[in-house]
Amino acid sequence: MQKGVHSKFVDMSTSVREAAVELIGRFVLNKPELILQYYDMIIERILVSCSHYIHVLAGLSLSLNSPVALIFTPVANLLL
Repeated sequence: MQKGVHSKFVDMSTSVREAAVELIGRFVLNKPELILQYYDMIIERILVSCSHYIHVLAGLSLSLNSPVALIFTPVANLLL
């Protein structure tokens, strides 16, 4: 499952990426013991999203991936 979903994290379609983020986010929230298994994938997605925010702040017109922030905030709380 991890490899299949990981490829969707970098899909060209925003809706596909958002669905993958939501799926993994809900999955690890329901099974916190798996957070370490998906940690690298989650962090990679967060960093990509942050780079989009930086580009937008620099004046470029890129789409923001706010669902990443919404679903991974509770996941980050599990790590604390």
